[in-house]
Amino acid sequence: MLLLSLLFTIVLMIFGYALTSDKGKHTVHARRSKSMATGQGQAINTFASK
Repeated sequence: MLLLSLLFTIVLMIFGYALTSDKGKHTVHARRSKSMATGQGQAINTFASK
């Protein structure tokens, strides 16, 4: 029963973390806008060509 309660608590904590808002500091889009603002580097293409 203790193990099951611990597992349930961990799953709830992970679910809560997943629902928190993302700041976007380390995403591809944030890096692209930062590099475009400084005028250095190439834009990262995240879309696959068809």
